[in-house]
Amino acid sequence: MVYNEWSTAPRRRRWAADAMLSVRKATQNKSMRITWDADATEVDVTFTSQGPEKCLVVVDHSKLRSPARAAELKAFWGEAMERLKALVVKA
Repeated sequence: MVYNEWSTAPRRRRWAADAMLSVRKATQNKSMRITWDADATEVDVTFTSQGPEKCLVVVDHSKLRSPARAAELKAFWGEAMERLKALVVKA
């Protein structure tokens, strides 16, 4: 279910706001390789099942140009993951 929320742009917009992301490669329910279009940085996402009702999602955003940008995106991803969690828990 969590993977599905990442799989299409309309679904991502529900929790990732206006982030423009282009999926380069995806392995269903396992991982995604994404380009953050605003500055061509890379986002790697892994999905690990933690049982029938749980999933661990790890987001690694790399090739950032400054510590300030890294801090900004760390905050963005934290907030986005909270929105995603709320969306998935409701379902």
